[in-house]
Amino acid sequence: MNQNLINQYSINFSNIVINDAAKRVFKYPYTNSDALSSFLDGIVSDDYNINDDIIAPIIVVLEGESLVEYLDSITIAEVTLDFCRFVFPSDGSSFLTPDFIMPTTDFKEIVLAWRDFLETPPLHGSSFSGSSSDLIV
Repeated sequence: MNQNLINQYSINFSNIVINDAAKRVFKYPYTNSDALSSFLDGIVSDDYNINDDIIAPIIVVLEGESLVEYLDSITIAEVTLDFCRFVFPSDGSSFLTPDFIMPTTDFKEIVLAWRDFLETPPLHGSSFSGSSSDLIV
């Protein structure tokens, strides 16, 4: 992902060690939008196949094969050729008044970077025997 996107959306993907009995690693996305961060986190929480369930529909829209796709995680994303609109369904928002809007091309790049981060060891939910300072964040 390019540095401009990282700066524009204040992106930080982090490995966090939860000191429970298993001392597990969890991956968290932080951005300047609660809606975008929630959507990315929901991909992990809901056990999506990120390539088939998230990236493929974005590509279908960008290639003009579909006018709109709705992607659902904790946050709902309405993906169109030009923009992606995010809403928290529990707060009564509608797509007429979305919580966050971004270009679809930016959304695709961020989702691809999140997928790559998720696939980088230590894996989400795995046990970790080192200290937090041993993690690459």
